[in-house]
Amino acid sequence: MELSSGKPALPALLVVIAALSCLPACRQRHPTGAGRAAVKVPRLVRPPRIDGRLDDPAWKGAARMGPFRRSDGRAEARQQTRVLMGWDRGFLYLACDCTDHDIRGHYQNRDDPLYLEEVFEAFLDTDADGRDYLELEVSPNGQTFDAWFSGRRSGRRLDWNPPLQLAVQVTGTLNDSSDSDTGWTVELALPLDSLPGRVRRPAAGVRWRANFFRIDKSGRGGEASSWQATPSGDFHDPAARAVIEFTDQGERP
Repeated sequence: MELSSGKPALPALLVVIAALSCLPACRQRHPTGAGRAAVKVPRLVRPPRIDGRLDDPAWKGAARMGPFRRSDGRAEARQQTRVLMGWDRGFLYLACDCTDHDIRGHYQNRDDPLYLEEVFEAFLDTDADGRDYLELEVSPNGQTFDAWFSGRRSGRRLDWNPPLQLAVQVTGTLNDSSDSDTGWTVELALPLDSLPGRVRRPAAGVRWRANFFRIDKSGRGGEASSWQATPSGDFHDPAARAVIEFTDQGERP
């Protein structure tokens, strides 16, 4: 009869060590959603001037999201995007700065399929329940697409048309590939009273879930990039949204 020494057999021990050593790498492969700390979104002491220029002192204390990566998360985007966010009692403020060497945008009407061209997109789950959510899109030529969904790609309502304050600035020439552009910027103010569905209004400690995307058509085939990686390839995937937490702790401009 053979007595056990109380130590695991060598092959089993090696399996355990390998599994433990894999944990950090496994976390890095999925830098989305629940695995990340909440991003703090401060209340702005004074509202930004909505003119499409991001030099307003009000943005100094805003939350900053970036750099963007390819939406599958495997590499940094070739043309970068930076997102700014803040809030006050009446509005959610959102801005983006998009590097773009060939800026394009042809649609002329609200709720046209902007996602088929170059566009900035915001997905906002305003009660962080993983169900209903908002989709906001802005194109370089200042057109908007806004929709409310009751579930993932279901129950889409295009009759939600909030009275956005919006401005876009293009540094370059729109729809002219004969020269090299620099980029385009967006500023918008979304009235909180216009939010549909289940909403937790911004206040200290309130949490939403969000992700931001960019579709770029420059170069061969263009590029889809995002703030949070979206391995599923579906921009509407609730698992790809990170937690944002509203706070009163913003810097004074």
